[in-house]
Amino acid sequence: MSFKVYGAEILDVLLRLGEWELRSISIEANKCAFLIARSVTKEQRLQPYVAQGEPEWLRRCLDEDRARR
Repeated sequence: MSFKVYGAEILDVLLRLGEWELRSISIEANKCAFLIARSVTKEQRLQPYVAQGEPEWLRRCLDEDRARR
């Protein structure tokens, strides 16, 4: 299935929700999620972190994020 088809399917679901909003967030503001996504795609980390245990870099990222809030 192409990305265009996925996009159309997502849009169809969003339109049925009624009210929704799309926001852009910087990588820095959402650093942990960005690093997780990158580790899945670049490191082929396909098993959940819960099953394998979180890597040290993720623990540090979450601790830093928690301290900022």
